[in-house]
Amino acid sequence: MKPRYGAGPHSGVAISSTHEYLPRLSRVPVAHPQYTMALVKLCIDVPPDLAQGIGELLIELGAGAVEEQRAERGARLVVYGENEGELAALGKRARAGFEELGLEARDVNIDWRIEVDPHSDWDTAWTKYLVQQPLTPSWVIQPAWDQTPAPPRAGRIFIQPTLAFGDGGHVTTRMAARAVERFCVEQPGANVLDIGTGTGVLAMVAALSGAGKVVGTDIDPVALAAAVENAKLNGLEDRVLFLDACATPPFAFDLVVANLEPRVLLSIANDIAARARESRELVLTGFVAQQAAEVEEGFVGLGFGEMTRIECDGWCLLAFGQR
Repeated sequence: MKPRYGAGPHSGVAISSTHEYLPRLSRVPVAHPQYTMALVKLCIDVPPDLAQGIGELLIELGAGAVEEQRAERGARLVVYGENEGELAALGKRARAGFEELGLEARDVNIDWRIEVDPHSDWDTAWTKYLVQQPLTPSWVIQPAWDQTPAPPRAGRIFIQPTLAFGDGGHVTTRMAARAVERFCVEQPGANVLDIGTGTGVLAMVAALSGAGKVVGTDIDPVALAAAVENAKLNGLEDRVLFLDACATPPFAFDLVVANLEPRVLLSIANDIAARARESRELVLTGFVAQQAAEVEEGFVGLGFGEMTRIECDGWCLLAFGQR
């Protein structure tokens, strides 16, 4: 899943997620044939290097979550809701925040607009765009209702997308999933821990790639419930254990992976380090390339040495080993 920009309380402005700047909100897409609300969107086109910072600002100012999309020039941040006035007010607060941060003074093109579709239901409209997506060389990921056949020599992982935890298709999820698959193929029977599991995608990739014991942890019981259901969708309920993040797994791990936004990674760095102290590899992602140095410094200071750095579409993955 994920990276989540903003892991704290959320407001009533509800959001979808392709890139997940996400709150702790659970909405399983369901149809409401007798109750439909207009789909209202606050769209902000920004340079790619500002997308994460602006996404975090929107969360702090009251957005429930923010979806990042590719735009013709740069990135597009989208906040969904049912009330045009609420989103317009959010946009006004964000503009004021930009001024305080000095962003408006930069020579950048930031385009704002409100879009209203009276014929769409914001709670379900985003799901119609979900399709099968490549995840690793061996696996694709797709919504539970999509019966598109797998490509040649690939298998399918099904998930029930939610507004809170997205559709598993973000670039950091792909990078992390490929790192997990590589490790598990090279080290069959390895024990794997997925910290901040969300929908459970990385834990399921580990189980399907030959891991031994697999655990996914999260601070949110809603996330854990979603992960359990997704494991059942893929026949993995007996192969992956999902636990509250405060629980202590009864065994050590060969691989620890965390796909979380950088503030969260650094705030729980000591806990991650404790879980990964006996591991062969620690994989971290959820941050843009410009933030990699800060993340690396934090974990090198805890005794880890960088082994691999991978960048894709401006996002970064760092793999560490023991020093």
